[in-house]
Amino acid sequence: MRYLPSGTVRHHLSAPHFGRRDLSGTPMSKAAPRIGAYYAAVKASGSQKRLADAEAVRFYCLNHLAAVARSRHDPDDPLPPWAAEVMGEYVRCLVDQAPRVYTYLVMIVTREARHTGGHANQDAIMEHLGALEDAEGKKLYPANLLTYLRNLPKDEEESAELICSKWPNATLGQYVGALVGVFEHSSWGSGGGYGGKAWATVARCLEDVVRGRTSLEAMVDTAYALAHNNGPIFNKEMLYEGYTEHFIKLLDLQRAGQLPEAVLSGALDHAKLSETGVLAALRTMVERVAGAVPGAFGAAVDWELVMARGAVGNYAAEVKKAKKKAAPPPPPPAPPKFAGKPAQVVGQVWVHPHASVTKYERAAP
Repeated sequence: MRYLPSGTVRHHLSAPHFGRRDLSGTPMSKAAPRIGAYYAAVKASGSQKRLADAEAVRFYCLNHLAAVARSRHDPDDPLPPWAAEVMGEYVRCLVDQAPRVYTYLVMIVTREARHTGGHANQDAIMEHLGALEDAEGKKLYPANLLTYLRNLPKDEEESAELICSKWPNATLGQYVGALVGVFEHSSWGSGGGYGGKAWATVARCLEDVVRGRTSLEAMVDTAYALAHNNGPIFNKEMLYEGYTEHFIKLLDLQRAGQLPEAVLSGALDHAKLSETGVLAALRTMVERVAGAVPGAFGAAVDWELVMARGAVGNYAAEVKKAKKKAAPPPPPPAPPKFAGKPAQVVGQVWVHPHASVTKYERAAP
């Protein structure tokens, strides 16, 4: 990596966060202490909880700006200052956010699995998982792993943090695979309010990056849009302080590729997000990119496009407001005149390959 020319797209994309790496064989005796060390360091730093809105808008907006930079430069071309700044900031964002998202995913799926202990079909679920074998006839999940999941503490915080200090004798791949299996075969509570398919999707996002199917970048990208049975996943009061009522709008804008326009126009401005300082920093960067790449972004959010791209929210009011603000159509051209009198154009006479004369007739009085 150090031999790549600095200041190029290829140099920035050489960060490990953009590649895929199979970590499934890592023993939990190595993986779990690292998770615990990160969690402890974050708590000790005083920045334990962040607003999910701020984290998501920073990632998605920088992701969009990085795509603009990448689309306009070959991988090994020296980047102009604006593009180098964008790519550098995007990499720093990933370095900052990826371990937080990863740790959060591990802890919340472990916490949710605590409900297995009270499930009526617990024994059947564990027997099913315990009977699964790989292509060589070896058990996919060791008995001590299934016992660990069966006996998770019922307390929310205790069950989530257990993985930081006590872990099963298994690999990381076995651990996350077993969690996916638990959720795929069970849901708990009134109306299936716990576990189930939604949580299997959350656990699978983690399993995909652990098994090298996706990158850390893809994990972060996917995580902000994940939802459990009752809404977005960022409400578990660990590492994130939750999300606001504007979070779905943010995701809808991202889906339609309208986040830079939203940042410029103030469509996402609200007190809780603004006080983080993220929007102000992003606005400065979007303005710089817009100045360097005319036409990269629209003048305002295209709310009709947001709704057409499958928005979860309803933005009919925004569409109506935008139409009222739209510039009036230009006035029709003035009727032609010849020698100061009304006339009409009846043709064009070419007197040279690059020159012509307009032919008029006097208009009827």
